Amino acid sequence: WDADPANLGDYDINITSPTMTAKLDELGIAPSEKYGVFKTKDINNTFQPLNDFRTKWSGELGRDVNFVGYPKPVARDATEYILRARGATNSVAPNRTPIPVDRLDPKVLKEIQPDSRGVYGYTPRPDSKYAKLDFTDVEKVENGRLIRLKYLEGSKELDNVIQAMRAEGRSSEEIARKVVIQRNYQKVESRSLMTPDGVAELEKRNLSSWFKNPVGPSPDQAFRHYQAQQIKNSNFMNDNQVWELVIKKSMEKDPVMNTLLGIETKY
Repeated sequence: WDADPANLGDYDINITSPTMTAKLDELGIAPSEKYGVFKTKDINNTFQPLNDFRTKWSGELGRDVNFVGYPKPVARDATEYILRARGATNSVAPNRTPIPVDRLDPKVLKEIQPDSRGVYGYTPRPDSKYAKLDFTDVEKVENGRLIRLKYLEGSKELDNVIQAMRAEGRSSEEIARKVVIQRNYQKVESRSLMTPDGVAELEKRNLSSWFKNPVGPSPDQAFRHYQAQQIKNSNFMNDNQVWELVIKKSMEKDPVMNTLLGIETKY
């Protein structure tokens, strides 16, 4: 990378955003025909805060820092977000302090264990469904964390949609159908940023689940599943109550994965 001391390697930070793409399109700026990404000069000239960041860190590190704008999410390796020059004392890096054990749900601790090798202080237990995933690799974990945070932000936005639909007087069934479909879309969107191996592991697990689909259940599948589950437990619900249960279950987040990625469950 720095084989030629006279020409130090640079940092390219990959970014994608519907707002960015819409703004550039409004200005008549198209991605490079050769590379399929927006030119660095166009990003710098259009978005002053990004240009300020680039200028600051290029000076701090003594090497070029550039933003590479993708018109849409693509599967790729993680961008290196830790900016560090040889001998530099300043860096942009996450705080990897583990979430304290006493703040974790006992059910979470049945799946994970404190482990100094874990990037965020925990690794899956041998019998955990996440046992095959590596949470000791900094690059993989940091990339997974960024993808997870984006997914959780999407979930927060969907929660706002739910509240708006309730205010409009929409039925529980209407809301539930919207939620199930949107959650599946969010999963697909997140997986477009993951490695093929990571996607394959998730799809394998889903195909062996009750809905037997690589992404997730359909609204009707979810309704039948939770209805049957309640009947089995002698808890009889009307259709409206079952659809409410579908909403609740669909909006649940996995606290185990969040903890392994250093994300306190607050979504």
